[in-house]
Parts: sequence; structure tokens; C-alpha cells
Amino acid sequence: RRRRVAKEKIRSTIETKLRMLSELKTGVVMKNVARKYRIANSTLSTIIKNADRLRENSASGLGKRKRFRPPDYADIEESLYKWFVKARAQHVTIDGAVLRAKAQELATALNYENFQASNGWLSRFKQRYRLSSPRKMSAKTRRAYTSYGASPGRTLLDK
Repeated sequence: RRRRVAKEKIRSTIETKLRMLSELKTGVVMKNVARKYRIANSTLSTIIKNADRLRENSASGLGKRKRFRPPDYADIEESLYKWFVKARAQHVTIDGAVLRAKAQELATALNYENFQASNGWLSRFKQRYRLSSPRKMSAKTRRAYTSYGASPGRTLLDK
């Protein structure tokens, strides 16, 4: 009796899927595109069906990702990001603890009882919105900040 070996699952990035779509647009036959990328025709059909969503995710900078799963608490994250942008426009330094506290505050205001602003949630939030930890400022940068009347060390907790 012959043993069947499971076919290796191919996970393509959003960029690769968009490349497949552009090849189809240029007139390459669907079967040939599927063979080139070692995927089933049905998988390629699903990619075609989800073309708009793929383009949208690519435009928002998620091209290197293989999957896109929307956050469970999208409204909290959107509100938090808007708040973050306004605070950063005022040159306020915001660390992870402040972000988590504000997220918890927003969750309470939006009547979410089960929301936990955990470290895992925070790191995924920062990845989704491409935020990074504040870097140490050189003396030159610090002088530039203070010469314009901003305080680089000021945090929201000081307000």
C-alpha cells in the first residue's frame, strides 16, 4: 500500500498575491500562474475574489504579512491611535504603560468588560500601526527640541 505524503502548505505574502493578480491581468492563463506559484487553482480563485481586500491591506503597509486578521477591538485601537497622533503632535513622549492605561480607559468608556490591555495586545497594536519605542535622543536633538519650546522628556503623566 502506498503512503500519501501531505502536500506542503504554501503561504504567500500579500505582495506575492498582488504579483499573481498582476500576472493574470497581463493575460497569463490562471493554470500557469497557479503552477508557477505552486498553489491550487481554487486558491488562486480565492485570491482573485479577495483582490480588493488585498490591495487595501497592501496600501496600508501590510504587504510583507501573510495573513491579515482584523483586531478584536478595532474601535478602541482606532480611538487610541487618533489620541496617540494628537499627543505626539504636541511632542509628548508616550510609553507602553501610558498606551495601555489609555486603552483601558477607552475600553471602559466604550463598555468593553473583557478587554485586557496586555503586553501581547500592546505589541500587536504597535505592529499594526507601525509604532516603535522612543529612541534615546542625542544632545543635539534635545537642544533642537528645547530651542523650539518643546520638551522631549515631557510625558502625559506630567500634564
